[in-house]
Amino acid sequence: MCPVCGRFYFSPSARNVVCGECRKKAPSFLLHRSAGIYEGRLREAILLYKYGGVEYLARPLAEFASSLEEKIWDVDCIVPVPAHKKRIRERGFDHTRKLAQQLGKIKGIKVRRILERVRYTPPQAGLPRYLRLKNPGGSFTVKRKYPCNRVLLLDDVWTTGSTIKEASSVLKRAGYSVFALTLARDI
Repeated sequence: MCPVCGRFYFSPSARNVVCGECRKKAPSFLLHRSAGIYEGRLREAILLYKYGGVEYLARPLAEFASSLEEKIWDVDCIVPVPAHKKRIRERGFDHTRKLAQQLGKIKGIKVRRILERVRYTPPQAGLPRYLRLKNPGGSFTVKRKYPCNRVLLLDDVWTTGSTIKEASSVLKRAGYSVFALTLARDI
């Protein structure tokens, strides 16, 4: 995989090769990892959790993510990618925040609501790639500063990476060193 963004490669010879996208423009995060590939049972579990309201899946999904490499856990706090208030009302809960709380309990890391989503955007799922890339732009702001230097930005799925990139950019401008984690990544 790419040592920066975690893009999966399918060739052993590509080990530790920085992908073309990260070489072209270095992301605002220092490191991103996904716990798995967005397919099969993992995809089903995420969809049930996120859209089916099966909130108890937060714990097993967090346990799955917690098994990742140690380097990603060398942080001061976990920052969930926030949902917009309207989306929280639609779903009945903030799925990423709940996931972060479970992950924080498992790893012994505090969860901080540093970011706020200030712009309502259509769901990324179902949008064509060119709209997914632009959709999250200007969506986040720093809600409150915490004394966390190294933060772990948490989201559910990486498709284009635009949400993680936008949120990490806002955090970096606020002075944080950003590591990022998603449950799954599209290939």
